[in-house]
Amino acid sequence: MPHWYESVMTAHPTVLFAARTACAPNWEWRNPEGHRDILNFWLIVDGKGEWRTDSERFALAPGDCFVQRIWQRCVGTTVASQPLVVLWANCTLRDDQGHALDLRSLPAAQLPPLHRRLGQPSFITSLAQRMIDRFESQGVGPATDQWLACIWDELSRDALPRAADPQLEQLLQEVRAHPEHPWRVAGLAQALGLPVDRFTRRFHAQVGCAPRTFLVRTRIEAAKALLRMSSLSIAAIASRLGFCDIYHFSKRFRQHAGCAPSAYRDCAG
Repeated sequence: MPHWYESVMTAHPTVLFAARTACAPNWEWRNPEGHRDILNFWLIVDGKGEWRTDSERFALAPGDCFVQRIWQRCVGTTVASQPLVVLWANCTLRDDQGHALDLRSLPAAQLPPLHRRLGQPSFITSLAQRMIDRFESQGVGPATDQWLACIWDELSRDALPRAADPQLEQLLQEVRAHPEHPWRVAGLAQALGLPVDRFTRRFHAQVGCAPRTFLVRTRIEAAKALLRMSSLSIAAIASRLGFCDIYHFSKRFRQHAGCAPSAYRDCAG
């Protein structure tokens, strides 16, 4: 079964509404069971509160991030002396033809995690604010959706696959540490002393994707870091990470990140 970060590579996050809300001291948000078939992205940037369902309860503080299933019952409240400030967006996933997916029918593993506490929320906060700014100035559309795609992508970063086998995990770490190296599946198999076909089966069973998919994804993750933190041109980044040309790099980047490298850099700027 694919993980959520793999499912969004073939679907397109779409903003329906976005806003920044400074909650009143008596604020309470109740979402009834069976409500709309959409997701609701929340990022807490200030204040304290609580979010709960019949079975789960989270104390809210800056850095808490939710992707709520609006068809499921939940309640949000704030601490009166420290009201919450929330960046949020109602959103859905669409296919290549622009049709909204039936989110309720998707396996839970193909939806973003319900809750995550971000250790360093500043970058996603800046992306969320830019998404809201674009929505307020231009409304719904591809320009606003690009910001959401970047947020989705950032949320996927700590969901990268790991291997239970220590030898294979060490190999994954080596690839992540040196994504610019011209890695080949045959070379990775040789490093573990395995034939390519056996290595490929073992890799897929433990990591959840083919070795080639992992190599491309790792290079794309490195490209994102360079787009955010360096002044290298997109062509130079493509060359540094071993893509045959800027067009191939841009195609792969869009498949994994949901937007073009230039748009991603604009998000990070």
